[in-house]
Amino acid sequence: MKRRLILASASPRRIEMFRKNGIEAEICPSNLQERLPEGISPEQTVLYLSLGKALDVERRFLEKNPLPEERVFILGADTVVFTNRILGKPKDEEEAFEMLKSLCGGEHRVLTGVSIVEAGTVNRKSFFESTKVRTKSYSDEDIRRYIATGEPMDKAGAYAIQGGFSAYIDGFDGDYDNVIGLPWKMVREELEKMGFILQN
Repeated sequence: MKRRLILASASPRRIEMFRKNGIEAEICPSNLQERLPEGISPEQTVLYLSLGKALDVERRFLEKNPLPEERVFILGADTVVFTNRILGKPKDEEEAFEMLKSLCGGEHRVLTGVSIVEAGTVNRKSFFESTKVRTKSYSDEDIRRYIATGEPMDKAGAYAIQGGFSAYIDGFDGDYDNVIGLPWKMVREELEKMGFILQN
């Protein structure tokens, strides 16, 4: 039976990661309103949001295709940066500055939650990856120059480890792909366990 993969995200980093690994995923961004229950942990946050995104896209898919003739896998993901609080994407340059200032010369965690749902079935899995990242010290002027590139504005924690901010990374422990936005090794393993066989 044919298998399809739908990515419930428009993230260029996640799309590129699938392409780099030989998968042309269908792109169907979630419309989920990201409201969180009170008092949940960073780990619960990324699991809750990733599952909500996958289920939102599954619901819309099944409305149009109530009896799919193929196996359709939907993947939702959510990434946050955690210091002593959760940092998502900055809403403006001022918030980006505050986030980057708070990360300066310290250690933080990047968490990505992933949920995979096979449409119309109970075949589903949620998991997360956590990577510790250490940053060098940098000046307020360094932060302003980086913000002026526009790169921080759609990134959790207001930075891209694979982009211009790489100069300020002192090291990391764990999965590099996770910091970009998708823990590929874990995603591949779970997709194959669920029945979506990758070619490479």
